Amino acid sequence: MNLHLDDKELATCVSCGLCLPHCPTFRVTGEEALSPRGRIAAMRAVQWEGAEVTPSFVEFMETCVQCRGCEPACPSGVPYGHLQEQTRHALADARRITPRWQRAAFAVLPRHRLLLAGSSLLAVAQRLRLVPRRLGLPRIDDSVYADLNGLMIRALVELYAATGDVEELEAASAAAEHLQPHGVLVLEVG
Repeated sequence: MNLHLDDKELATCVSCGLCLPHCPTFRVTGEEALSPRGRIAAMRAVQWEGAEVTPSFVEFMETCVQCRGCEPACPSGVPYGHLQEQTRHALADARRITPRWQRAAFAVLPRHRLLLAGSSLLAVAQRLRLVPRRLGLPRIDDSVYADLNGLMIRALVELYAATGDVEELEAASAAAEHLQPHGVLVLEVG
């Protein structure tokens, strides 16, 4: 399989290992294959030596959190993020990596308002018993939802207060003040 990687970028790594302590997956697992050096070696094997793309190779690429903490630590200036992006793109095109629906769901995560709207719609669908049981979401009665929503709003108030996001803090505080008189338990967090 051709990963469509630039051979010069792939050859930049000299396997010195200075990236290892900066890689969260390597620090957690201690497994060489789950480090930038190990992943680049796997990319080279597939790109240059024609090695087969195995489920292990896909796992090595998928477990990278793409924090790029290894890039500033690298004395050779390996563009690891770009190599990882190209590899994942090639795997996605070959349908060997995360399914499209799951990638679409992940794309929503950094969009706060869209995520909030979607989770609110899901909560309404759960209350109306429209969510199929096969999704594995629990059936919760309305009183538990009210308590959980209040807890979530209180947590948001605390979060926005800590981050200094004034507009969001005001909105979350107003929601908490509005919900408390209507019987929603708003708990203090922390």
